[in-house]
Amino acid sequence: MIVILRQMLFGITTAALFSAVMLALVRKSALQEVIRLVTGMLMIAALLGPLSGLQMPSIWGWATAWMAQESAVQQQNEGRMWTSFAAAIAQIIEEQAAQAGILCQATVTMAQAEEAVSVGAVEVVSGVLSAENRKALQEIVTRYCGNAVQQHYTEEAGWVNKN
Repeated sequence: MIVILRQMLFGITTAALFSAVMLALVRKSALQEVIRLVTGMLMIAALLGPLSGLQMPSIWGWATAWMAQESAVQQQNEGRMWTSFAAAIAQIIEEQAAQAGILCQATVTMAQAEEAVSVGAVEVVSGVLSAENRKALQEIVTRYCGNAVQQHYTEEAGWVNKN
C-alpha cells in the first residue's frame, strides 16, 4: 500500500512540475486552455495509474455463482408452476366428470418439448363405466388436454374416490 502511495505522490509531483513548466511557456494564448486540459488529464492518469496494478476481489466469480444459483431457483419455480398447473387441470377434469355424474381421480403430468411445455400424459382412475360414461370422460380429457396427449384409463370394480 505504501508503494502505491509513493508511486501516486511521485506521479502527481512529476505531472504538476510538467504542467507548471508548460503553462509558463505558453503565456495568455489560446493554447493555454488546451495545455491546461491535457496536463489535468495527465494528473488524473498519474493518480490512477498505480491503482491499475491492484488485485481486486473476483467479482466475476461471485457473479457467476449468483447467476447459477438464480438459474437453479428459476428452474425450481418453473417446476412448481407446471406441477401446480397440472394439478389444476386434473382438478378441472375431476369436477367436469363429477358434473357429468362420473366419479374419477385424474393425474396430469407435464412434458417439455423444445421450447414449449404441454400436457404429457393423463391417467384417470374410476369405477367401472358404461360405454356412454367412458366416451364422456374421454371427451372431457380431450377438451382440456388435447388429442395428442397420452391418455390412460383404469376402471376398477368397487373403486371409491379417495379425495
